[in-house]
Amino acid sequence: MILCMDVKMQGFFRLQVAGQDGKVHTDTGWFPNLITNQGMDWFGGGAPNFNTSAGTPLCTHCGVGTGTTTPAFTDTALTTPLAMSPPSAGSNVEGVSASTFIAGPPAYWSNVKTYGFALGAVVGNISEVAIGNTASGNTTPQAFNHALIVDSGGNPTTISVLVTDALTVTYELRYYINTTDTSYSGAISAVTYSGIYRRASIGSVPSLFYQLSGTAGIGNPSISVFSGTIGAITSAPSGSGANANSITVGTYAPGTFFNSFTASFNAATGNFGAGGITAMLFTSSQGSWQFSLSPFIPKTNLFTLTLQFNVSWARFP
Repeated sequence: MILCMDVKMQGFFRLQVAGQDGKVHTDTGWFPNLITNQGMDWFGGGAPNFNTSAGTPLCTHCGVGTGTTTPAFTDTALTTPLAMSPPSAGSNVEGVSASTFIAGPPAYWSNVKTYGFALGAVVGNISEVAIGNTASGNTTPQAFNHALIVDSGGNPTTISVLVTDALTVTYELRYYINTTDTSYSGAISAVTYSGIYRRASIGSVPSLFYQLSGTAGIGNPSISVFSGTIGAITSAPSGSGANANSITVGTYAPGTFFNSFTASFNAATGNFGAGGITAMLFTSSQGSWQFSLSPFIPKTNLFTLTLQFNVSWARFP
C-alpha cells in the first residue's frame, strides 16, 4: 500500500535597524521571500550544516547584500554579499525563537527565528537578504531563500545602516495545514482498502527549521498501526497500537521535492486479534497524518506487513 501526503510552505522577512540608544529607527515590516530550489532540496537531501552543535538545522545563518537582481528559484547565494550573522561559518547556531499554531483560516504552523548583526557589523545601503546554511569557509550563506528588500508597496528599496547602527533580521517560516479529510485507496495482497486521511495532533508544533539527523532530510519518521478509529485533527488514532519494526528512507532525487518512507512490521507486530488493523499514523518533521482503513487488515503472526508513505513539499500557495 502506498499513501501520499503533501505540505506547503512560505516565508516572510522583517528587517529592523536600531541606533546606539537601542531605539528602532527603520522597520521594513513583513515581506515575502522566494524559497530557492536548493532550499527545497534540503528537506529531502540535507543542508550543508558546518559545525552545528545539535541536529541538522535548515537555516543557521543570515546574510545581507547590495545586489538588485530579481531573485530566482535557481539562486544559491546572495548576488552581492556584504555581511553575515553569525560572521563565522563555524558558529553553533540553530533553533527558533518561537513556534506557534495559528488556527486560521488558513491554518498553519509558524516558526520564527531572529538573526542579530552586532553594532557596526553592517555598514552601507542594503537591498537583499537571505538565510541558509554554511559549509566550512563560507562567508555568506548558501541560500535557503532570497529576497529583495521592499517598501510598503512591494517595490524594491534599500535601507541605510550606519556604523553606529545594529541590524536585526527576523524570519518566519510557515507550514500551511490541510485540515480537511482526503479520500484514498490502495491494495494489499490483491485486496483493495480505502478510507480517509487527515492531520493529527496539529497543536503540537514541529520545529520546522530542523531535519532528520544526518543528511537524509525530512526528520525522524515514525509509523504505527492501531486497532481503533482515527481521531480529530487535534488527536491521534485510538485503540491498541504498534510501531513499525524498521523504517527505510528512500533516496532523494534533487529537484523532485518528494521522498518515500517504507515501514516493515514483522510477524509478531501489529496483531490485534479478530478486529485487525483499522487505523495508521505517520509522523515526521512535517507533522502527523492519521488514516482510517476499511476493511480492516487481518494481520496475524503468519504475516509480515509493508507500508509505503510518500511525502511531497511545495511552495505556498
